[in-house]
Amino acid sequence: MELFKILLIIFIFCSFPFPSIQSDLETYIVHVESPENQISTDQSSRTDLDNYYLSFLPKSTTAISSIGNEEPVNMIYSYHNVMKGLAARLTASQVKEMEQKSGFVSAQKQSILPLQTTHSPSFLGLRPNMGLWKNSHYGKGVIIGVIGSGILPDHPSFSDVGMPPPPAK
Repeated sequence: MELFKILLIIFIFCSFPFPSIQSDLETYIVHVESPENQISTDQSSRTDLDNYYLSFLPKSTTAISSIGNEEPVNMIYSYHNVMKGLAARLTASQVKEMEQKSGFVSAQKQSILPLQTTHSPSFLGLRPNMGLWKNSHYGKGVIIGVIGSGILPDHPSFSDVGMPPPPAK
């Protein structure tokens, strides 16, 4: 019975990772300057551009995860159209290392925002299984950028007059 208690204590103790080895990996959106020789849009230049992005990643290519395993620091996505940059899982210290490199512009932690409305499709006149919305695959792959200059809460756009109640959860 005593052996069982000792093994149980060891198991519980080992189940929790040590704070000193936990990783602070987070997803960052990294904006870099466009290299002058990367203005073509063919596949080989896209590969060259990806290699340029990879050159910003720190030399240490692994970090210790919160469960004690090594995780690769890797590029999640490379941006080619609206901006030049990448998304990668990095620690804050690795971002600091990147800031020292020529061509680095900025790095922002990814933020996931909650849905703010349940009525946008109907407000925009979009109907399921009809017209342009269906033909455009319901916006799949579309990236929308919003430049805000402030809001007025009493603006008519925020009125819910004539709107049905929100759908049940």
